[in-house]
Amino acid sequence: MSNWTPPQSEWNPPNVVWTPPLSEWIPPPLWSPPVTDEPAIPLQGGGSAMDQLIEMGFADRGRNRQLLDKYHGDLQRVIQDLCGEDNDWHFNRH
Repeated sequence: MSNWTPPQSEWNPPNVVWTPPLSEWIPPPLWSPPVTDEPAIPLQGGGSAMDQLIEMGFADRGRNRQLLDKYHGDLQRVIQDLCGEDNDWHFNRH
């Protein structure tokens, strides 16, 4: 058996509770395109909106027509709606 004992220290850890600084950062809201009642700008290249949707693989002409009417021909909003739907459009594209 040893008679050795560790030396005593007078140091004690500080008795401070750390709290992180408050942040004033607020996440930005989700962006959505502005809603207008104006018709969309005519398409470039001479192809109709329906032709472009079919070329992109959205072959359900009935659904395409509903959305084109709903969004006044705004192809970008129609595509956003089609891509956001929970459907099987990709099975009917050919």
